[in-house]
Amino acid sequence: MLLLSLETGDVTTEMKGVRNFQVEADRPLTRVRLSLSDAEDHIGFDAWPNLVAQVKDNELVKRHSPGDLQPPLSEIANVIQQIKSTPTFQLFLAGIDIAERIDLVSESPAETVKRRFKFLNKWVPSVTGAGGLFFVPEEMSVQFHSKAAHDLLLNNKLCSAAFGDMKRYYIPYATPIGFILNASREAETLWDEIRTLYYAFRHSA
Repeated sequence: MLLLSLETGDVTTEMKGVRNFQVEADRPLTRVRLSLSDAEDHIGFDAWPNLVAQVKDNELVKRHSPGDLQPPLSEIANVIQQIKSTPTFQLFLAGIDIAERIDLVSESPAETVKRRFKFLNKWVPSVTGAGGLFFVPEEMSVQFHSKAAHDLLLNNKLCSAAFGDMKRYYIPYATPIGFILNASREAETLWDEIRTLYYAFRHSA
């Protein structure tokens, strides 16, 4: 089984805390497991391209009326009902985007998927819509102080993506203004460094 696991802080709801979204594909490939918070659903391998197409077509706007969803989105209704905020919505989209970028749901060998994940770096355009994700360069993230990185994750400034023994941090499609939850001075300094790198890269592109 190949597992992609994403985390970020949900700061826009009353029950603030870390949310987790997972996409897991078996080998040989027959089905895909998706989970968000405590909800889990499965779809067949053949349904994955249609699911991605539905997300691209903004079918998720119907998530508040599950009866309006068409398969295969309707088959993961338990997961979709957990999308209750901007952070969880973005976590779901990022999971689909990254899974597509690394060929998680494909016949690609595990080593190929792992290599694609390792090479995620800086700006990665979205597969599902406008915008994209900015992956913090690995040489920078390995120097993160764990408490500072966790504070940024709790505040939805950063998200983490894990595959096997690898972990990467990325800036989501949009981040909250300011810090909703208390953050250390080290976290604020780290965020300034990451944001400076992000702006420098975007303006030079």
